[in-house]
Amino acid sequence: MKTILKLQFMVRGPVSNNLNKCLYIVNIGSNVYINNYFSPQFYPSKRLFTPDEYANRLIARYRLQLRTLNNTGARMVAVFGIGQLGCVPAQMIMNNTTQCVDEVNQAANIFNTKLELLVDNFNARLPGAKFTLINFFAFQALNPLPADINTSSPCCTLNIVFECEPHSTPCANRDLYVYFDGVHPSDVMNGMVAEAAYNTSDRRIARPMNINQLTNNSEGPSNILM
Repeated sequence: MKTILKLQFMVRGPVSNNLNKCLYIVNIGSNVYINNYFSPQFYPSKRLFTPDEYANRLIARYRLQLRTLNNTGARMVAVFGIGQLGCVPAQMIMNNTTQCVDEVNQAANIFNTKLELLVDNFNARLPGAKFTLINFFAFQALNPLPADINTSSPCCTLNIVFECEPHSTPCANRDLYVYFDGVHPSDVMNGMVAEAAYNTSDRRIARPMNINQLTNNSEGPSNILM
């Protein structure tokens, strides 16, 4: 809302006339699971709610946020689901395993399933709005990486919160790592996801359309807002 208030002093006419021409990228959820639900040493969420209950609470909040975005004038919205959080190096380290943590991935998938229903509901009920879901989890499952890509180790030395140790030297070839630190995907992975989000014809990854179709089916974006 602060950004919209600033824009009102920069454009002529209603600010919504400009906002409805933008492409909005929304990516929320990963930190809520990594830094809250699966951090029981800091938060009681996992003891209080089942994965299904927790996802319902998150989706209820998400619904309000996206409706607010729509009410301000947003019409083209690409919502990114969360990825295979059980496969990030931090989760494997915390669980003392070299394999993806199924419990974490299952919780992420529950959230994504409910997010897909939310997007479908908005497309059916919000006149003039077009939402699409980019399923990062499905992209990872459907696109095996080459054998020489490191999928389990970070590209840098980690500190106690699984971020890169300050002033440490990262790996020599960052193109060969899926994760830069303990939780964040590398540029290589982000680039692959971005290309698929824009061009894929696989509705398991982009539903009901990819971002190229989303923008071409509308008047076309003048900007991208994240």
